[in-house]
Amino acid sequence: MIAAMKFTRHLILVLAALPCGGQGVSMQKEKPPVSKNTRATDKEAMKDAAATALTDINRATLEELKAIPEIGEEYAAAVVKGRPYKNKGQLVARKVLPEGIYKKIKERIVARP
Repeated sequence: MIAAMKFTRHLILVLAALPCGGQGVSMQKEKPPVSKNTRATDKEAMKDAAATALTDINRATLEELKAIPEIGEEYAAAVVKGRPYKNKGQLVARKVLPEGIYKKIKERIVARP
């Protein structure tokens, strides 16, 4: 009788330690499943981060300059042609950009030496 009780107690402990249908307690933090929507959201976040990052007008490529809102191909080419700039205000002083466009983009650009 005592042996049967010990066996039952051991059996209960073993069964309690087994995960039940994948719902067991895990000490590791599980990653959420990656879906196509999550990847799209990550790409959008990267685009937003790139848009808010400062663009160096002395080093940016034509494509990087064209990615700035209000800057098209012609303005981007003019910025490249007028390099180097000591400060971003020279875009207006040298008449590379109109003042209205400059006011819209001045928070997104920088002129690093």
